[in-house]
Amino acid sequence: MSNKKKRKYYLYTALGFVTIATFAAVIMAAKKWNQPLFAGVELPTYAFTQTATKPADDSDNTEKTSTPTPMRSADSHQSIESVTTPDVLRFYRSTATPLCGGPPVMTFLAIGVDTMDDDYYYGLADVIRIVRVDFLSPRVTILTLPRDLWVEIPEISDHYGITHGKLNQAYLYGTKGMGYYDGPGQGAGLMALTLAHNFDLFVDHYGVINMATMARIINAVGGIDIYLEEAVDGRVRDQKVDFSAGHNHLTGRNAILFARARQQDSDLNRINRQTQVLYALQEKILSPSILPQIPKLITTFQDAVITDLSLNDIANLTCLVPHITNEKMIIGNLPEHLLEEGRQYDPVRKTNVWAYKPDLDAIRTLIGKFQSGTWPQDVSQVDVNRIE
Repeated sequence: MSNKKKRKYYLYTALGFVTIATFAAVIMAAKKWNQPLFAGVELPTYAFTQTATKPADDSDNTEKTSTPTPMRSADSHQSIESVTTPDVLRFYRSTATPLCGGPPVMTFLAIGVDTMDDDYYYGLADVIRIVRVDFLSPRVTILTLPRDLWVEIPEISDHYGITHGKLNQAYLYGTKGMGYYDGPGQGAGLMALTLAHNFDLFVDHYGVINMATMARIINAVGGIDIYLEEAVDGRVRDQKVDFSAGHNHLTGRNAILFARARQQDSDLNRINRQTQVLYALQEKILSPSILPQIPKLITTFQDAVITDLSLNDIANLTCLVPHITNEKMIIGNLPEHLLEEGRQYDPVRKTNVWAYKPDLDAIRTLIGKFQSGTWPQDVSQVDVNRIE
């Protein structure tokens, strides 16, 4: 073989290897792009029953459709992706195109834990939100759940005979430090399972953030601004900050103290203060000066949170952010009349603890409406005293 032919042979061989390597790298990148950053969750089967929609007769073209009925299967557990989809949603999804390449709807369990440590080894769930992201409308609906709900916690009875506890304890018992839960997702996984078990509430993904990271995010956007009708006593243990009536600019630290304050009123009012912080942060993120920085913010803080979202999921959600104005983000609370205050026996602490005993049937009905996107519809339904 001549030297010229040898050079061509080596060149083509090298190009072949480069092509194969590039192709392999693209495949690996695509897999990583769609791979969850942390383990997902496993929930009971969620099935639906529905009557087909058709006109009653030739003279009556009114469509009559039954309401999808959620049913738990006691023995069956499967991943979120295999959950049955009702026919009405299937039709809806086939006739509209979701924005940003996302799914028609994504339901997300958002948890804020009460620790400052980035290892997430322990921690109670201090903030619990269910976020329903509609890529078709687009709209974001957030359901707030009190941390003191008294619930049945499944799959950990081998540890001290624990069968019940506060909702925030469901996260703690699933953490690496406690090690009571063997399923995927650790604390978030056990909380997701607990929500499904008690309320027929099913989520697609989860995210966990600690107080220190939340404070750093607020500082990174230059703080937030809130308006208070009356002053708030911000004492939390040995820390005290008074928030005066009127306009307040809050740093990350003060925003966390404000969100956690409950010295002067109830835990439900504390939840409302957390909601104020979320609205203020959303308004700041959507401001012209911060909006272009969202990709950089995500890159900066993505390793400081725990989530089973993939990079592709995060990109889809980031793309949707500019479309979610204040009118398209609605935060709803459980009505107070569905929560009975009282004391329950905690087998771990061996004492009676204060908690909310939920009206399970009524809350399941309300959560069914939340999951179908029919409640809450607008900000007038956010007030717990006016929710029906």
